[in-house]
Amino acid sequence: MILLWSGTAGVAARIVGICRKVRWVHSRAAGLDNLLFPELVESQILLTNGRGVFSASLGEFVLAAILYFAKDFRRMVRNQTASSGAVRCGRVAGQTVGILGYGDIGRAVASRVQAMSMRVLATKRHVPGSTDPLVEALLQTGGSGGR
Repeated sequence: MILLWSGTAGVAARIVGICRKVRWVHSRAAGLDNLLFPELVESQILLTNGRGVFSASLGEFVLAAILYFAKDFRRMVRNQTASSGAVRCGRVAGQTVGILGYGDIGRAVASRVQAMSMRVLATKRHVPGSTDPLVEALLQTGGSGGR
Protein backbone atom coordinates (compact mmCIF):
# COMPACT_ATOMS: atom_id res chain seq x y z
CA MET A 1 0.00 0.00 0.00
CA ILE A 2 1.16 3.50 -0.83
CA LEU A 3 -0.28 6.49 1.01
CA LEU A 4 0.11 9.69 -0.98
CA TRP A 5 -0.12 12.57 1.45
CA SER A 6 1.20 15.07 -1.08
CA GLY A 7 3.13 15.15 -4.31
CA THR A 8 2.60 15.07 -8.02
CA ALA A 9 1.68 12.38 -10.51
CA GLY A 10 5.36 12.24 -11.47
CA VAL A 11 6.37 11.40 -7.90
CA ALA A 12 3.58 8.82 -7.64
CA ALA A 13 4.62 7.27 -10.96
CA ARG A 14 8.22 6.91 -9.76
CA ILE A 15 7.08 5.32 -6.49
CA VAL A 16 4.73 2.90 -8.26
CA GLY A 17 7.57 2.06 -10.69
CA ILE A 18 9.85 1.18 -7.78
CA CYS A 19 7.21 -0.73 -5.78
CA ARG A 20 6.38 -3.36 -8.39
CA LYS A 21 4.18 -5.45 -6.05
CA VAL A 22 1.99 -2.59 -4.80
CA ARG A 23 -1.71 -3.39 -4.95
CA TRP A 24 -3.27 -0.26 -3.47
CA VAL A 25 -2.60 3.48 -3.72
CA HIS A 26 -4.53 5.83 -1.44
CA SER A 27 -4.52 9.61 -1.81
CA ARG A 28 -5.60 11.86 1.04
CA ALA A 29 -6.95 14.32 -1.54
CA ALA A 30 -10.51 14.06 -2.82
CA GLY A 31 -9.59 14.62 -6.46
CA LEU A 32 -7.69 11.93 -8.32
CA ASP A 33 -7.47 13.46 -11.81
CA ASN A 34 -3.83 14.43 -11.27
CA LEU A 35 -2.88 10.86 -10.34
CA LEU A 36 -4.23 9.15 -13.42
CA PHE A 37 -0.90 8.48 -15.12
CA PRO A 38 -0.97 5.73 -17.79
CA GLU A 39 0.89 3.05 -15.81
CA LEU A 40 -1.58 3.33 -12.94
CA VAL A 41 -4.68 3.47 -15.15
CA GLU A 42 -3.59 0.39 -17.09
CA SER A 43 -2.66 -1.58 -13.96
CA GLN A 44 -4.76 -3.63 -11.54
CA ILE A 45 -3.74 -1.33 -8.66
CA LEU A 46 -6.67 -0.13 -6.55
CA LEU A 47 -6.78 3.68 -6.32
CA THR A 48 -8.81 5.26 -3.50
CA ASN A 49 -9.12 8.77 -2.16
CA GLY A 50 -9.94 10.73 0.98
CA ARG A 51 -13.28 12.08 -0.22
CA GLY A 52 -15.34 13.32 2.70
CA VAL A 53 -12.59 13.07 5.32
CA PHE A 54 -12.07 16.84 5.62
CA SER A 55 -15.51 18.03 4.45
CA ALA A 56 -17.01 18.80 7.87
CA SER A 57 -13.98 20.69 9.16
CA LEU A 58 -13.59 22.63 5.89
CA GLY A 59 -17.30 23.48 5.93
CA GLU A 60 -16.84 24.90 9.42
CA PHE A 61 -13.72 26.78 8.31
CA VAL A 62 -15.62 28.43 5.43
CA LEU A 63 -18.43 29.45 7.78
CA ALA A 64 -15.83 30.87 10.19
CA ALA A 65 -14.26 32.87 7.33
CA ILE A 66 -17.67 34.22 6.28
CA LEU A 67 -18.37 35.37 9.83
CA TYR A 68 -14.82 36.73 10.22
CA PHE A 69 -15.29 39.09 7.30
CA ALA A 70 -19.00 39.84 7.83
CA LYS A 71 -18.45 40.78 11.46
CA ASP A 72 -15.04 42.39 10.78
CA PHE A 73 -13.38 40.53 13.64
CA ARG A 74 -9.98 42.00 12.80
CA ARG A 75 -11.34 45.50 13.46
CA MET A 76 -13.06 44.27 16.62
CA VAL A 77 -9.77 42.91 18.00
CA ARG A 78 -7.98 46.17 17.11
CA ASN A 79 -10.72 48.14 18.88
CA GLN A 80 -10.51 45.90 21.92
CA THR A 81 -6.76 46.44 22.04
CA ALA A 82 -7.32 50.20 21.78
CA SER A 83 -10.09 50.02 24.43
CA SER A 84 -12.71 51.10 21.89
CA GLY A 85 -16.06 49.35 22.07
CA ALA A 86 -17.05 49.70 18.39
CA VAL A 87 -18.32 46.39 16.99
CA ARG A 88 -19.69 45.74 13.52
CA CYS A 89 -23.11 44.12 13.70
CA GLY A 90 -23.72 43.26 10.05
CA ARG A 91 -25.89 40.23 9.28
CA VAL A 92 -25.08 37.25 7.09
CA ALA A 93 -28.72 36.12 6.88
CA GLY A 94 -30.01 36.80 3.38
CA GLN A 95 -26.52 37.04 1.88
CA THR A 96 -25.56 34.76 -1.01
CA VAL A 97 -22.76 32.20 -0.98
CA GLY A 98 -21.37 31.00 -4.31
CA ILE A 99 -19.79 27.55 -4.36
CA LEU A 100 -17.65 26.68 -7.37
CA GLY A 101 -17.42 22.92 -7.58
CA TYR A 102 -20.30 21.55 -5.52
CA GLY A 103 -18.83 18.32 -4.26
CA ASP A 104 -18.62 16.87 -0.78
CA ILE A 105 -16.89 19.94 0.68
CA GLY A 106 -19.29 22.31 -1.09
CA ARG A 107 -22.24 20.40 0.33
CA ALA A 108 -20.73 20.66 3.83
CA VAL A 109 -20.40 24.42 3.34
CA ALA A 110 -23.98 24.67 2.04
CA SER A 111 -25.43 22.84 5.03
CA ARG A 112 -23.67 25.18 7.44
CA VAL A 113 -24.47 28.47 5.70
CA GLN A 114 -28.09 27.43 5.13
CA ALA A 115 -28.37 27.18 8.92
CA MET A 116 -27.38 30.86 8.93
CA SER A 117 -30.27 31.64 6.50
CA MET A 118 -27.92 32.33 3.60
CA ARG A 119 -28.75 31.64 -0.07
CA VAL A 120 -26.57 29.10 -1.87
CA LEU A 121 -25.76 29.17 -5.58
CA ALA A 122 -23.41 26.47 -6.82
CA THR A 123 -21.72 25.09 -9.90
CA LYS A 124 -20.99 21.48 -10.71
CA ARG A 125 -19.53 19.68 -13.70
CA HIS A 126 -22.33 17.11 -13.77
CA VAL A 127 -25.72 18.30 -12.51
CA PRO A 128 -28.02 15.49 -11.35
CA GLY A 129 -31.64 15.36 -12.46
CA SER A 130 -32.93 15.81 -8.91
CA THR A 131 -32.70 19.03 -6.92
CA ASP A 132 -30.64 19.57 -3.80
CA PRO A 133 -32.56 21.22 -0.93
CA LEU A 134 -29.41 23.04 0.22
CA VAL A 135 -28.94 24.88 -3.09
CA GLU A 136 -31.18 27.52 -4.61
CA ALA A 137 -29.59 27.11 -8.04
CA LEU A 138 -27.16 24.46 -9.27
CA LEU A 139 -25.51 25.41 -12.56
CA GLN A 140 -23.49 23.13 -14.81
CA THR A 141 -19.92 24.08 -15.67
CA GLY A 142 -17.91 22.76 -18.56
CA GLY A 143 -14.45 22.71 -16.98
CA SER A 144 -12.63 20.34 -14.67
CA GLY A 145 -14.09 21.77 -11.45
CA GLY A 146 -15.33 19.83 -8.43
CA ARG A 147 -17.66 16.89 -8.73
